[in-house]
Amino acid sequence: MKNPPDTRMTSSSQRIAAVDAARGCAMVMVCVSHIKHHFLESWPVLHWLIVSTTRIATPVFLLLSGFVIRYLLRTDPRGNASITLVDRGLFLLLIAHSLLGLADLPELGFVQWMFGRAVITDAVGFALLAAVLLRNASTGTLAVLGATLCVVGWVLGMTLTPQTELQRLLGAILFEVRRTGDLPVDLALVPFVGVFLIGMSISSSLHEWLVTRQEGLIARRLFRLGSLALGAALLGGAVWHFGKGYLVPALGSPELSEFVRITLDPRSKNPPSPAYFLFYGGAGLVALAILFNGRPAALVSPVIRRASVLGRASLMCFVLQDWMMFVVPKVFGFSDVQSLGFWIFWLGVCLVVLYTASRQWDAHRGNRLLTIGLKALARRQLATRAAAANEGGAFIAGWKDPRYGWIRGVRKHRF
Repeated sequence: MKNPPDTRMTSSSQRIAAVDAARGCAMVMVCVSHIKHHFLESWPVLHWLIVSTTRIATPVFLLLSGFVIRYLLRTDPRGNASITLVDRGLFLLLIAHSLLGLADLPELGFVQWMFGRAVITDAVGFALLAAVLLRNASTGTLAVLGATLCVVGWVLGMTLTPQTELQRLLGAILFEVRRTGDLPVDLALVPFVGVFLIGMSISSSLHEWLVTRQEGLIARRLFRLGSLALGAALLGGAVWHFGKGYLVPALGSPELSEFVRITLDPRSKNPPSPAYFLFYGGAGLVALAILFNGRPAALVSPVIRRASVLGRASLMCFVLQDWMMFVVPKVFGFSDVQSLGFWIFWLGVCLVVLYTASRQWDAHRGNRLLTIGLKALARRQLATRAAAANEGGAFIAGWKDPRYGWIRGVRKHRF
């Protein structure tokens, strides 16, 4: 009997099916999270359950993005990946940013909508630019820098007190400062760029195994890392829960006690606490380990095959689901419907549309359209230089040809 094809790693050196599948699963979580606000009053338990489970999507997506980008950079001996990443990063910051949040445009006004909000694609865009600058950084450097950004972002997000409107805006976008009011900021850029760098460091530590397709070893390492992160988050929460009677008096200040409590709470997302990153990032690494492990094959292989379709078209899916979850309901007047059955049905419709669109996107190589033209410009410049080099080589070859020795004679014997 022939062995079934291994769907965990693709034949392409630049695609990892298990990671694509994890990105696809994160995209499903994003879609589910975008219906939760319809159940806040009518189904509070369901709302809490959706919030608690889908918070895994954002940190995992940044981890996976960093994981893939580091692998891409290290399997690019010619250095062509750098211009591709700069091109894609600028596309995310300029074009993708303008395609998201269209439902909020009438309420916010163009200036606030364009320059006064931050979404996950902005974090990925800045992270791609940082990845190019840090392409030669060591595993330890990436890990330390990423963790530092997460911790510093958390401390500043909790302690800064902006005074001016510009300080409020920058504080919200960079650190999601708590005292900035109700600004349309989905995430803090600095700590989530840190998560991206941690993903790069994990990929760097596994690079040899990734190149040689050692899925079992990769799965075990990821499972250990994820379990350690989860254990640290749960231990911190347990220490506060069972020891707060001693910790609060020892800390003295109510403000310091509140800071420690929120720091150890995995539910603290705005701004994101270290416990939040450890818990949900660790859970994401455990899930990725299961996908790399591929067992039980009867369950995991179908998930990889289908979810990786969404993962390979993740940016297109993110934009499309934003339109279907927010723009379409507002345009057609059903954004205020509170029916649980209706929104589950609409979620199903969105997932079917996303999967169908992703298959077509993949078949027509749609990701090549996600560019502002830098890659094509660089390709033309390289072609021009190559043509010039070829012409120069042909001229030199003709000069050395004995049939044209009279030319040298003319230059030697001047008339």
